[in-house]
Amino acid sequence: MYLDTKDFLVNVPAPGVEIHCLHGLGVQTVERMNFAAGKFPDSPTVIYGDGDGTVNKPSAQRCLQWNNTQKHRVYHETFKGVDHMAILRNEEPVNYIVNVIKKITAENQWELDMIKGLKKLTNGEDNKLQARIKEGTETKNDRNLEKNIEKFVVEVEERMHKNDFRLGKRFRKEVEEIEKKMENEYETIAVNVL
Repeated sequence: MYLDTKDFLVNVPAPGVEIHCLHGLGVQTVERMNFAAGKFPDSPTVIYGDGDGTVNKPSAQRCLQWNNTQKHRVYHETFKGVDHMAILRNEEPVNYIVNVIKKITAENQWELDMIKGLKKLTNGEDNKLQARIKEGTETKNDRNLEKNIEKFVVEVEERMHKNDFRLGKRFRKEVEEIEKKMENEYETIAVNVL
């Protein structure tokens, strides 16, 4: 088995995403087996170390190597006395996972709300603003609204880049379409005003 997998253990590339590495510690775990001459495969001397009963500590902490090799954060949490299978039923790691999911959901909801706001502005009030600009009846409030729309777009872009585009291709495409529509309409307005 070792010969089949040994090449996978060298220079494992960072996955390029945020990582939450959770594992137990403080459970006696096989570190290595020593065989006396002529005794293989029988009667090994088992050397124990720290781990979760299945995966030893150095292997479980392998995820930490990516802290310096990728831009995405690596979160590392250990749970004292929790073994390899009990981690799925232990309250502390389960709560950790639930909180991560809640955080991601809240961030995604914020981004969805921003996209809805952008759509509302580009499909409704923004069109009225553009009409007033064309007519030359633009007010100070209109200019403020136009600046707010631009800030809105920048803020959505920054949040999405910061959160590694968790929304997926569909929503990124929607934002890009809105931005393109706004750019085209503002270019048309600029030409008409000049």
